[in-house]
Amino acid sequence: AGSASSGVLSGRHPLPAGGRWRGYISVFANAPAATDYVEIRINGGLLARIVNNPTSGYPCIVGGGTQTCISQTGLNVVEFVVVGNAFDYSFTFNGATNGPDMRLFVSGGEAAYIGGGSATSSSLPAGAPGQIKGTAMDGVDGRLLLGSNQMSDGYNANGLTMISAAQIFVLSGTTLVQQVAVDNKGAYLVSLPAGMYACVGVSTGFEMVFDPLCEVVANTAVTDKMTFVPILKPGQARFVLTWSVTRPNGPPVAKDLDAYLMGPTGCEAFWKAKQCPAKLAGGQTVDYRLDKDDTSSGGPETITILRLQSGQYVYRVNEYNGDKTKPKWATSNAQVTAYNPVGDAKHFSVGTDGYIDGIVWYVFVMDGDTGDIQTCNPTLCPIRPLPKM
Repeated sequence: AGSASSGVLSGRHPLPAGGRWRGYISVFANAPAATDYVEIRINGGLLARIVNNPTSGYPCIVGGGTQTCISQTGLNVVEFVVVGNAFDYSFTFNGATNGPDMRLFVSGGEAAYIGGGSATSSSLPAGAPGQIKGTAMDGVDGRLLLGSNQMSDGYNANGLTMISAAQIFVLSGTTLVQQVAVDNKGAYLVSLPAGMYACVGVSTGFEMVFDPLCEVVANTAVTDKMTFVPILKPGQARFVLTWSVTRPNGPPVAKDLDAYLMGPTGCEAFWKAKQCPAKLAGGQTVDYRLDKDDTSSGGPETITILRLQSGQYVYRVNEYNGDKTKPKWATSNAQVTAYNPVGDAKHFSVGTDGYIDGIVWYVFVMDGDTGDIQTCNPTLCPIRPLPKM
């Protein structure tokens, strides 16, 4: 760290509960030398040795006489599974230079609970059988997540190489009741007794997905979406909005929800004005933008902050063409996941987090200096009119 060109960083990371956890550690680089490397160990075992390979895309994982590279924009991901309520980590690094911006570095990671114990009849709801017919998609451009394909990495349309199929873990309480793979058409099928489950989505190079409202309806094949967003570069932020699609014999839901982000300068990015600044002067770059606008129901709507500024960012959601006297928030199951600049993910649910003013849901405010995210209230996020169309 700092001015050192080699060294070891180690420690112990607690987990919220005992059980089985799936995790990853992301490694980035800007312009390291060919001799640079990072070795990652979990619970004492060597998990991966990562080196620079600027020809095929850096950084790359060395193993079996080959190098695995997934991104030309300086990202790789080391994945692991641990059992228990904590794990030990160790990062050994060596660099040709002591410049922190010119070498491989460990950026952060996530761990998701994927169950403890085996499924039994007592761990499953008692409802009649049903199915979820889901599709997995890239939250930046909406393309289906296809194994062994080139996907958007959030910066280039084909910047990320899929090296394996995405996996969906379905939990009933704390028990893993089903694990399914996303097929080569971007689809997955969950077949279980009717009830409410939690789903966890995992795909190499993408942030983990958590959906606490994976509902199986009796004698019905429910259509659903799972949105995966590419892992961010350090110091950037991304916000993803999803909501319910129409269920067979279900209540009316909002067809179109729109995400809005106002930054410190007062510029607001949304479907009509997709980037801030709205007009770029010579040499100026986009600070934040709406990556994906969805009008087909369910989302995702994705906004990315590429360059943070000092000040407050306020995020809100509007029900497009909604009835102010009869908004559909209660049936929308709208959720927002906020990935902040320091690698944390925070989840918000309509009706539980933030506050509602007619057809507008005020969700959160983020500090551009610290990355700290607070849930909206009328003081932090005062009511204001929507931008003029």
